[in-house]
Amino acid sequence: MVMMGRRIISKYVARFTGCTLGAVAVAILVALSAYAVGKDQRKIFDWGVPYHNIEPCVPGGGGNLSIGDNKDYEGNQILTDEELDRVKHYQPIYQKVASKYGVAWQILAAIHYRESGVAQGSPHQCEGPYGYDPDGKGHGRADFCAKELSDAKFEEATEVAMQELESKHQAVGGGDWNDPRTIKRSLFAYNSGQAYVLGKKEHRYVKQAENLGFSHQEGLDGEGSPYVMNKADEKRDPNKNGGNWCQSLGPGSVKCPANQDYGAYVVYLGLGGGSGSSSGGGASIEKRIEERAFWVGDKRAIGLQNAGGKNDKDIWVTDENDGYDWFVNTAINQVSGQLKESEGQAQNSQDQSKDKKDKDKDKDKDKDKDKDKKGDTIVFALGVNDMAGGAKRYTDKLKELVADNGAWAKARKVLVVSVNPVLESKTQIKNADIEKFNNELKSGLSGSKKLEYIDVYTKFKKDIKETDFEDDGINYKSELNKKIYEFIRDGDPDRNKDECGEASTGLNGSIADVAKAMAAWENEDGGTCYAWGGGHVENKEHVEKLINAHFRGMENGVDCSGFVAAVVYKATGYLKTFTTEAMPGIKAYQKVTDPQPGDIAWWKGHVEIYLGTNSDGTYHFAGSRNPGCGKNHGPSIVDRKDRHGVKPEFFRYVGTGAT
Repeated sequence: MVMMGRRIISKYVARFTGCTLGAVAVAILVALSAYAVGKDQRKIFDWGVPYHNIEPCVPGGGGNLSIGDNKDYEGNQILTDEELDRVKHYQPIYQKVASKYGVAWQILAAIHYRESGVAQGSPHQCEGPYGYDPDGKGHGRADFCAKELSDAKFEEATEVAMQELESKHQAVGGGDWNDPRTIKRSLFAYNSGQAYVLGKKEHRYVKQAENLGFSHQEGLDGEGSPYVMNKADEKRDPNKNGGNWCQSLGPGSVKCPANQDYGAYVVYLGLGGGSGSSSGGGASIEKRIEERAFWVGDKRAIGLQNAGGKNDKDIWVTDENDGYDWFVNTAINQVSGQLKESEGQAQNSQDQSKDKKDKDKDKDKDKDKDKDKKGDTIVFALGVNDMAGGAKRYTDKLKELVADNGAWAKARKVLVVSVNPVLESKTQIKNADIEKFNNELKSGLSGSKKLEYIDVYTKFKKDIKETDFEDDGINYKSELNKKIYEFIRDGDPDRNKDECGEASTGLNGSIADVAKAMAAWENEDGGTCYAWGGGHVENKEHVEKLINAHFRGMENGVDCSGFVAAVVYKATGYLKTFTTEAMPGIKAYQKVTDPQPGDIAWWKGHVEIYLGTNSDGTYHFAGSRNPGCGKNHGPSIVDRKDRHGVKPEFFRYVGTGAT
């Protein structure tokens, strides 16, 4: 990759195992004393993200970049619809490769955009879709010269790019891949190559950052690089500050203003990076509701309709006070009679009538493009009247409805909304009972691809005030209903607040991200549980149940290998439980000598997730240990150099295609 990047030049551009206890009685006693849980392990970084902060705890000030909604600081679309479609097509490959390094998949997608416009081939010389140029002379690789690489070769090119990025990342000091400064600095180094190594050589983009009011260190972090930060804000918008925002075209050649391509970090944020979303799936780059939506609910749903649901694509099927009987006898039929088949489903039906030759041709041309992108969505939002009979009858009925021959089989997706908080001082209903119902609801929906639980309760509970309620203490006033409506329809507008607020409880992300999130459950009331043999099932519904229960209760407890398997499953979709003794023989895990966050630390009889190495040389681990429940039991985070004097071996998840 030359200094400016390709797109700057051209637009073409155990069961019983889990943790074998050895001499069981003795080992348990040893374990209880050996695994002291350290202090709070959550890292608090002085990240200083100028012009991208929503929370005041991040210094810098300035405007916002809406994270995960593909919008820039002015609300303009970042990636075109066509580019988004291609990103979605390549996302599984980004995820597969990025997860090995504990890196957000959006970073690879952003580099892909900058270097080739999300092409599958090599629009410039032989550098491939990621601008691979190790010697800085544009030589690339001969096997990357094709305009359209094969899928296998594209995946190889993605792996090569990730290795190059990691190499540059280490060259400029390494650092936590969750730190925005680390990401920017690494992207800067990826583009600038050896011209930039921790400021040892002066770089015009460092000077450009200083001229814009950034510190020298912020300049070293890439704040002055169009490749990294183009259109991040007015200062770095070529249309607003073109005389002071320039790009290098090579030695001695400068162009002012910079080009119109968005910076890689801006693209990364626009795709949901920085929001707890990374290699395991990340924030969806599509809205929850693409086309029409049927809203099925009671009086609270009517409140949503009155506050925000004036959209001509919203169809409301509501009744003020009725519950399950009305839903079964009336609402289901009202919706099913109006459902339209999604485009993806309709195409599948048409494909069945094609002869094999035509079908294969279409498959090669339009593989996964727009499949199920559009179609009717159902929002199921019944309320407090529905709790008395328990959640199971609803989850059973919903699963029946979305089955292949069910009345709602044509729906693109069914969004199942939580029952939301009440004001206990004005009603006999208790929020603790609502939480119990919601947990049953969420757990009962697991295993279905069409049913998605929307946790409005957790999102809004801590911010709801007494003045948000109507006099009955149950229904909400218009302003809050409008926020809830928008949250359900469009997703979370505040995706990046967790950077400064509470740690995210979401489980989207890399193996390391998911491990940290699961380990944090130790701090919840009641804590988590270690159960010998817990989690050793090859059944995704059962694993989801354990995860949804946060491993609380011995019946939901998890041992060390069960925990690791659950983490890998949630981050990658790969479910394979194992005994610790058997793990080195599993092809999906490859032994490594250079551990990266998300790798598996293995001892004979125990496994944990490696999270990094501390400055004192101790390792940072997430794992399940210490039989029993509560604090210091089950999944947690510890720092230590070894286990009973033995250092671990490390294994990396490399996917099911490993040989």
